[in-house]
Amino acid sequence: MDDLLFKLADEEIPRDRLAALLEHFSRLSDEREPWRVMYPLAEVLLLLTCATIRSCDDFDETAAWG
Repeated sequence: MDDLLFKLADEEIPRDRLAALLEHFSRLSDEREPWRVMYPLAEVLLLLTCATIRSCDDFDETAAWG
């Protein structure tokens, strides 16, 4: 039980989860015109996923949180 609590308290676990999500989103193809892309698609999707979990309901809340 102590090992589990130690693992849950470890700071690397959330970073590993975010890295796994980012890696997953990086596999998607981005059909946007390259000269118009300001932010990579994987990073946008990660931000939207995290903002949704944080209960951001619209663009303004997502932009302020991000």
